Amino acid sequence: SCYPFILQMGLFILNHYDYFPSVSDQPKSAVYIDEARHLFLHVKKNTKDAYLINQAINYEAYTLLTLQRPDEVLALLGQHVPAYFPTESLIANAFQQKGDLAKGVATLQSAIAQYLYVMMSGFTNYLPLLLNDFEKFKTTYHRGKAVADTFDLSHLHPIIWVNFQLSAAVGFAQFEQRDTVEEILTDFSHVVEKLSLPLELHGDAYFDQIESWLEQLELGQQLPRKSENLQEELFAIVLEHPVFIPYHNEPLYKKIETLKEHLNE
Repeated sequence: SCYPFILQMGLFILNHYDYFPSVSDQPKSAVYIDEARHLFLHVKKNTKDAYLINQAINYEAYTLLTLQRPDEVLALLGQHVPAYFPTESLIANAFQQKGDLAKGVATLQSAIAQYLYVMMSGFTNYLPLLLNDFEKFKTTYHRGKAVADTFDLSHLHPIIWVNFQLSAAVGFAQFEQRDTVEEILTDFSHVVEKLSLPLELHGDAYFDQIESWLEQLELGQQLPRKSENLQEELFAIVLEHPVFIPYHNEPLYKKIETLKEHLNE
C-alpha cells in the first residue's frame, strides 16, 4: 500500500515547509500546510485501513489548527476527549499467554514511554492556558517537573523536557517570578549544551526494551526536524521572545548568547 508513504510525505512537509522555497505571494505555511492537509485527506478517503484512517484524521486536524480553522477541527474530532481503551495491555497479555515475556515487557514499556511523552506535551500546552491563575500554573509546573524528574526526561527525551521548561519560563516571566525564570533558563542552557547531535529518540536503563517500537514509528528514531534547526528554534524562543527582554542584561542571558554562538561554530 502507498498510503503509509503518503502519510510520511505529509509529515515531512509539515516538519520542513519553512525550509522550502516560496511558490506564491501567500505565506509558505498557508501553501505547504494546506498541501499536507490534502495528502492526509487523500489517505482518509481512499484507504480501508482503520489505523491509517485514524492517523490521517489526526494529522488533518493538526493542519486545520495550524491554519487557524478551529471550527473545522472541532467538527472533525468532536468537542470531548474520546474514551481510551488500552489495547497495549491486551497485546502484552497475549504475549504473556504465549510465554513470550520479553515481547510483553517491550509492549508495555513502549506504551508507558508514549504516555510519558504525551503527558509532558499536555503539561506544556496546559501551562499557557493558566496565565490568569498563578497558583494553578505553579502547581501544574511542579507536578509536570516531578513526573519529568522521576523518568529522567532531560536525558530520555531532552526536546520534550526543554519545550516544557520554556513554556513554564514564558509563563513565570509574565507572572514576574524572576528567580524561577532564571532557574529554568539555567537548566535550559545545561540541557541544550549537552545535546548529542544528531538527535535521535532512544531508550535508557529503565526503558531498555523500546528500540523496536521506536524503529517502527512513521519517522523512525530520527526526530522530524534536523538537529541544528531544533537548536536554532529553541534558542530563538529564549533570545527573541519579548517576555524575556527584562533579562537581556543579566549574566545568565549573556551566557546563553555565548552558548548559541559556540554551538554554531
